[in-house]
Amino acid sequence: MSEVLDLSADFAAMVDPEPPEVWLVAPPSDAWLRRRGHGFGASDMANVLVALGYRSDDVLSSSQKKKNTQPRRKGIPRVHRVFLEKAGLVAPLKVNLDPDSPIQLGSEREPELVRQWTEKIRQGTAGPDCALLDWEAVTYVEGEWPREVLPLVDREAPRLTATPDTLVRSIFGRLEAWDAKCSMRPYGDLTHEQIAAGVTPLREHHRIQVHAQMSVCSAERGGIVEGEGWSARFRDLSGVPCGPIVSRGMDRSEDLIRELRAASVEGWARVEEARAAYRLAA
Repeated sequence: MSEVLDLSADFAAMVDPEPPEVWLVAPPSDAWLRRRGHGFGASDMANVLVALGYRSDDVLSSSQKKKNTQPRRKGIPRVHRVFLEKAGLVAPLKVNLDPDSPIQLGSEREPELVRQWTEKIRQGTAGPDCALLDWEAVTYVEGEWPREVLPLVDREAPRLTATPDTLVRSIFGRLEAWDAKCSMRPYGDLTHEQIAAGVTPLREHHRIQVHAQMSVCSAERGGIVEGEGWSARFRDLSGVPCGPIVSRGMDRSEDLIRELRAASVEGWARVEEARAAYRLAA
């Protein structure tokens, strides 16, 4: 891979001139994960907001709630896992590696979801939120960009990072960030109680994640493209997922962008405090 494309050294120099002095957990072997360890990714930000008290844990998904704990470590004040993981003081929760698990099936099917979504944009059947998107400008970042340039870094708050799924321009040239989701149960499959409580298919943790991507990428708009039921084991006779593809767009909120940038700064201070406490206790 050309050195010109490898921005990892530049990224590390900008945010971490020196590595942490102590680690309880060895840095991951994957270079992308190591680079991601220098800041909070877009998918971390809902947990960061909750840990800092900016939001209640009602905004978290079921998987995010599993991370919303405060592990005990000798000599270290009880702080949330999202900070201890970045400090290298607790290991990340294990990921289910079963190829038939929803998380693995979702990852496997995501490229096909983006491909079919792009085709729907071309045909004009992707829904009203995609009516102004230019199908020829769809870029599947995960599959098309060199992995060495990821994650991208917010230039105003470099502890805020993102590896966007899909970037696309509108017919007017403005950049949009769309996150691809292969759901197990459709987000729009709500109970009467949830509807009465004001729950909408566009989840707040999705809004937070996409706004983090918009912030990092300087995008003006974004959204969620969902393959309904695409992470379930069931497939049609041709062997491919057959659930509907649903697009839900969102306009950029400058208030939320400012909140995310501020939270990334405050959150990283918690990371450094945890490291300092460990050094004193060691």
